[in-house]
Amino acid sequence: MSALNIIEHPSFLALFKGMNVKVPSRKTLMKRISEHHELNMCDIKQKLSNIDFVSTTADIWSNKRRSFLGVTVHWIEEDSTRGSAAIACKRFMGTHSYRNIAEILENINFKFGLTQNKIVGTITDNGSNFVKAFKEFHADEDKDLEEEDVFSIANVDNEDPLTTESFSLPKHVRCASHTLNLIGTTDYKNFLGTNTLLRTRHTNAFFKCRLLWHKANRPKSNEIIQKILGHTLSSPGVTRWTYDSVNQIIQEKRKLATLSRALELQPFKDTKLLYLEEYCAVMKPLADTLDFLQGENNTFFGFLLPSLLSLSNRYEKMLQSQRFIYGGDQITQMCLDSLRKRFSDLLNLRSKEAVFAAVLLPQFKFRWYNVVKHPTITIDDIKKQIVEVAEKIDREGNTSPNSHQDDALESLDEFFDFSGTGDNGSMFTVVDARERCEPTSASRSTTTKIELELLRYLEDKASNIHSLNEYPRLKKLSTQFNTCLPSSGPVERLFSFATIIDAPRRNGLTDENFEILVLSKANNK
Repeated sequence: MSALNIIEHPSFLALFKGMNVKVPSRKTLMKRISEHHELNMCDIKQKLSNIDFVSTTADIWSNKRRSFLGVTVHWIEEDSTRGSAAIACKRFMGTHSYRNIAEILENINFKFGLTQNKIVGTITDNGSNFVKAFKEFHADEDKDLEEEDVFSIANVDNEDPLTTESFSLPKHVRCASHTLNLIGTTDYKNFLGTNTLLRTRHTNAFFKCRLLWHKANRPKSNEIIQKILGHTLSSPGVTRWTYDSVNQIIQEKRKLATLSRALELQPFKDTKLLYLEEYCAVMKPLADTLDFLQGENNTFFGFLLPSLLSLSNRYEKMLQSQRFIYGGDQITQMCLDSLRKRFSDLLNLRSKEAVFAAVLLPQFKFRWYNVVKHPTITIDDIKKQIVEVAEKIDREGNTSPNSHQDDALESLDEFFDFSGTGDNGSMFTVVDARERCEPTSASRSTTTKIELELLRYLEDKASNIHSLNEYPRLKKLSTQFNTCLPSSGPVERLFSFATIIDAPRRNGLTDENFEILVLSKANNK
C-alpha cells in the first residue's frame, strides 16, 4: 500500500545497512509484483475452471483523472464455505455508457472463462447505465427500466441501435443493499416533500445535528467534543444516509447540554431530540438489514427473501405496538410502503430464484412463508418446482454425493423475525412448514427419490449449512441458487484499496500497474 519508490529512499536503505541484504530497485520490485500477480491470476483461472456456478459483482470507480471498472467473482466451495476473488480493476476509457460497460464486462468474463451457463448472476447497483446494459444484452432481463436513482454514475446515452454491437451478458441482480439505501434516502426525502409538518420537524432537528457535525470538522471544537464525549462525531457520507451519524448523537443525549454550552451552541430542545429518537427507532431495522446483506463470507442469496420478510414483519409490529408522538408512525408506514413497492416481486414470491434459495438453506426452509402477505405460489407448488428442477439436473448427470466437514454456521435466528400473525391469524413454526409439506400416505409410495430426499430434508431439524451433505441432489441445487450474493458490497470494498493506492504522490502509476497493485492487495487473504 506504500509507494514503490520508498525502497530507493536513503532512510529505507539505512534500515538494512550491515545486514548483508540486497534491496531491489523499484523496477525490479515492480517486476516481481507483476510476476506474483500473473501467478495469482492463473491460480484464479484454474480454480474457476473447476467451479460449476459463480456470481460476479461490478461497479465503476472514478478519481479526478481516471475511471476504473471493478469486478469480483464469488462461488461456494465443496465444504459449503464461500470463495471469492477480485479479477479486474480495468481502466474505463470514454463515457460510462451502457454499451461500453457491456463490452468491458464481456471481455473480462471471457478472459476468465466465465460463460453465461457458469455465471448465475452479476450484482450491480441501480445505476441506469448498468441497468440498461443488462436490459439490452441479456435476453431474459426485465424490459422495464426503473427510475434512475441519485447514485447513478452517468445518464444512459441515446445511441443509434443500428450501430450498437451485440454483447452477451449474464442475468442481472440488483444490489439489495443499494435499494434499501434508497428507501432511507430518496424515498424518505420525497415523503418529506408531501408532509409539511414532518418536513419542518425534520429540518429543524437536522439543522442542530449539522451544527455539531460542522464543529466536529474543525480542530479546536473537535478537541472539545472528544474531551466531553470521549470520541469525535462522524459526519454523514456522500452516498450513505445519516442514520449512523444521527444515532451517534442520540446515544450521547445526556451530554448534549454540556456539549452545546462548551461549543457555544443553543441546546437541543426536547421536541427535536424526541423526533431524532423516533427517526432512529424506525430506521434501525432498515440499517441493520442493509448492513447484514453486505456480508460476504457467510452470506448466501437465500438470506435475501427472509431478510426482507423479517424487515416487513418488524415494521408491521412497530405500527401496532409503538407509541410514536412526533411522526414516527408516518415514517414507519412510509418505509413499509416503499419496501413493498421496491421489492414487490420478492415479497410476493414472484422471484423463483429467491424462493428456491431460501427454501434450500437449512436455517430457513419454510419458516418465513407464513409472513408473506400476498403469495403468488403455494408451498406445494414450490415443492413441485424444486423437484422438477432437481430432476432436470439429475437427468443431465450433474449431481454427485459429497462428504465434507461439518463446521456449524453461526446462528442468526435473533436477527430474523417471523413470529406474529399472518393473514390467517395463526402462529407459524418450523413444524407447521413440515406438516404443510407432508405428502399423504396414499401418494408416498409413488414419490420419487428426489421427493423423498426433499421430504427428509424438510423434516430434518438440523439448521446448519453442512446438513445439506446428507442430501446430495438438494445440495447441488442449493449451491446453484445460493451462489449469488444479495449485495455488491465486495466490489465496493475493492475500491477502498483503490482509494488508498491512488495517493497524490503515486500519480505516475500506469493503468496496468495500478490494477496489479489493487488486485494483489484485494486477493492477499
